[in-house]
Amino acid sequence: MKGISSLIQKKNTNTIGKGVMISYSQYLHLFDKQVNQYLPQEKVLSTVDRIIYQSENIFRPDRPDYELGRFQAIKETFTLHYTKNRPYRELCELNKINPDLINEPDDLYRIPLIPHSFFKLFPPGADCAVWIGNIFTGPMSEVFVSKNDDIDNVIKSFEKAGVKISCSSGTSGKITMVPRDITSFRRNEYILAKSLVSMSYPFWSPEIKGLLLMPDPESTCLNIGRVCEIFRYAVSEVKYAVDRSITVSDIVKSGADKNLLKQAVYSSLLNRYLSKVIQYTIRWLKTQDSLTEKIVLIGPPFLYSLLFKKLKQDGLKFDFSGRSGVITGGGWKNEVQHEISGALFREEVRSTLGCDLVLDVYGMAEGNIWGIHCPEGHYFHLTSGFALPVVLNEDGKVLPYGKEGRFAYLDASVTSYPAFILTDDRVTMYEHCPVCRRPGPVLDPVITRFSHREHDNCISVMQKELTREK
Repeated sequence: MKGISSLIQKKNTNTIGKGVMISYSQYLHLFDKQVNQYLPQEKVLSTVDRIIYQSENIFRPDRPDYELGRFQAIKETFTLHYTKNRPYRELCELNKINPDLINEPDDLYRIPLIPHSFFKLFPPGADCAVWIGNIFTGPMSEVFVSKNDDIDNVIKSFEKAGVKISCSSGTSGKITMVPRDITSFRRNEYILAKSLVSMSYPFWSPEIKGLLLMPDPESTCLNIGRVCEIFRYAVSEVKYAVDRSITVSDIVKSGADKNLLKQAVYSSLLNRYLSKVIQYTIRWLKTQDSLTEKIVLIGPPFLYSLLFKKLKQDGLKFDFSGRSGVITGGGWKNEVQHEISGALFREEVRSTLGCDLVLDVYGMAEGNIWGIHCPEGHYFHLTSGFALPVVLNEDGKVLPYGKEGRFAYLDASVTSYPAFILTDDRVTMYEHCPVCRRPGPVLDPVITRFSHREHDNCISVMQKELTREK
């Protein structure tokens, strides 16, 4: 199986920016230089940081010790959480597992998983501070909250202490809340950006101008927005189509719609404001149409859908062919009234914007693992160098490649809480992409949901510890 470097460098060199010929290795070096403030400054890197920052292939390192490196990274992170996270240690003791019993890669499957629904169980108001503090692994700076603080003020207090809170609702309609330390947060941003840059080779350049169809990352706790903070450093210019903050209170007030960003936009900003967002996007596109720089748009599918609808109503089309990219994430499974296939979405992008590079992103607030569509086959390539993705049957047993089941993963890059997650996503995983031949596991592009189920044993063991003062 050929690595990504050998696969895409069959063309020898590629053009980026203003006619400069650049290889894939040089391309990634330029990206790292552009986002230098995200790179770890320690002279001796941890195992997981060597995998993330020193590997050319973010989806699977092209090294003979790949499996051993991932095993070591996960074991080190598991040991950290077992030692310094009381609720998780309780769960491990219940399952009769400890770090001394993790001695080879197959032992990793014994590490207890946490259902993603667990992160939706936080109490309201100021009580949430105790919940966050207890789920957090290791010490943190003092956090001062008042008993009358609402959830947004609690989040602000943790931010002042260096803890980044990310929220999402996925498809359940219930808010997920996860705390990341700065190191875990910056890893998450870097992993996503590097995976997109790698998959789009040789498209990315520092001269790109971008538009986020969402708020400024600093003004929202939405995970879909927060992870885009690195975007402002990776390209020359970034504009934001949503020009106000979106808070947890906005989301709670927004009602029953299950898509988190759509809730906030439709209910908090109202349809009139939504129209304003689309009009801003069209004005931005018209401006870029008169220029020559590369452009990229990043946003959720439902906003693209509204944009395409408005462009058709106004009889507008653009031709950004050869210099544009569209990135989206979240899928269409929430948008029943607008649901279209990935192929039809890509055709909409081509017919309205003249853009051939369309990348869909699969991810979740609870971890730093990402899946990126390859342009050739549109399978989700997983960032598996630092994380072990698995598919489980109804009894929690690992299924072989090609079998449909429940997606789970062990993520070594998150050190602020145990990112050993059992999802409700119904997936099929393959050992490698059947179309593009890049190395590393992929998920079939069709991802659906299992009916929600409670994992009483795991949740009850951890939850009883979370409301206690330390």
